[in-house]
Amino acid sequence: MPEVAVEHPAWRADLFAVPSAAWDMGQRCDYVWRLPEGGRIHAQCFEHERQRMVRLHLDKYDPDRGLVDALMHLVFETPAGPAIALASAVFVVSRLARA
Repeated sequence: MPEVAVEHPAWRADLFAVPSAAWDMGQRCDYVWRLPEGGRIHAQCFEHERQRMVRLHLDKYDPDRGLVDALMHLVFETPAGPAIALASAVFVVSRLARA
């Protein structure tokens, strides 16, 4: 959505914080709103066709909640997930081929 249509996450320090790490997808800023029941709302700032935009999405797993959530977030909610799945499949197939 256009940045002018919503309050910028930087203005809502009572809700949003800067994440401890972020996958670089060309965004100008990253903020997260940690939900009490788990997960988080992830806000990313981009520029699209010379218009500033804020993209909001729900992360089911909050990597700052512990190792299990961090791994689940990495595998299921980042671009690394498909690469990890492919590498795992290649490893399994290569092991089976040796047997």
